[in-house]
Amino acid sequence: MVAIKLHELSKSFQGPVINQLSLTIPDQQITALIGPSGSGKSTLLNMIAGLTTPDSGQISFDNQPIFDAATHWNQPPAQRHLAMVFQDFALWPHMTVQENVAFALEKHLTKPELTAQVNWALEQVSLIDFRHRYPRELSGGQQQRVALARALATQPDLILFDEALSALDPELRTRLQLEIRALIHDQHLTAIFVTHDRPEALQVADHLVLLQGGNVVQTGTPAQLYQQRQNLNLSPILWAPLIRSTRTRPFARNMSQSVKRVLSSPLTKAWCSVQPLWAIILILTFKSAPMIGTSRPSYPIPLHRSH
Repeated sequence: MVAIKLHELSKSFQGPVINQLSLTIPDQQITALIGPSGSGKSTLLNMIAGLTTPDSGQISFDNQPIFDAATHWNQPPAQRHLAMVFQDFALWPHMTVQENVAFALEKHLTKPELTAQVNWALEQVSLIDFRHRYPRELSGGQQQRVALARALATQPDLILFDEALSALDPELRTRLQLEIRALIHDQHLTAIFVTHDRPEALQVADHLVLLQGGNVVQTGTPAQLYQQRQNLNLSPILWAPLIRSTRTRPFARNMSQSVKRVLSSPLTKAWCSVQPLWAIILILTFKSAPMIGTSRPSYPIPLHRSH
């Protein structure tokens, strides 16, 4: 667990990307960095990881500086006790699952310790039975679990996710969002989640940081950002997922399933065969059911998530 404090960070490439940014990221929570493309999300994540050097400012972990431009102190990434999970999984194709997870640990542990640590990490992501397979023999979701197990195996204080789930199909992505959230909380870790997917941020995060033009526009829980949105001059696209309740999706899905059951029932088929007009009426009526479900009145997202 680690609390992160950023003080007046700046970074420019051909132009300013991060502008005198100050931010505190709470420990033992999942913080999502959201904002439009070019707002500085990935740059900020890379500066925390030590992969990009800020032009000015200070970064502290638990009040201990890991970067300070004024004193020219920059702690190497390997000494920051963090792990990263990327979009492309970054698995060695010639290594088994077990060997991929063990790769970063081999120089630091004895063989029995290494085996125990790798098995523990694979158990956390339900892949212990796949440890002798190669990445090509796994699905996309399983490969991402291997990447997560590799991060957990190092026992970091902080895990950084850089668009880690964006390459997966929607159903699998939703399932992994819930699994990652539960795992981070069970291990009492701090995590930062960079994503372009606003519903994903709402699903995963306890704390949101809204970036625009290299500046922090607002921070807080999803409910706090929703309630205060009218005080901000922001693009409506940033708020659409906050306004749209996640409760409408299960309702619409259940409605669609009910429609299918009604239309496919033997009684309906028999009745429609002798009354063709009823068949037309049923089709026209029930085709609109999913739309009716999705337009059900929405509610703000929950004010609090218990851990």
